[in-house]
Amino acid sequence: MADVEIMIEQFRLNGMDKLIELAKHNKLKRLAERLEVGYVGDK
Repeated sequence: MADVEIMIEQFRLNGMDKLIELAKHNKLKRLAERLEVGYVGDK
């Protein structure tokens, strides 16, 4: 897990922060739909 966190931080430092946040949002939204619960990140 530490390796993954380090790689994500490297991506963020190279300007991919918005792309990472968008992908994370989409995956969390899809998970909430599968579990049939609301997603707080939805606006």
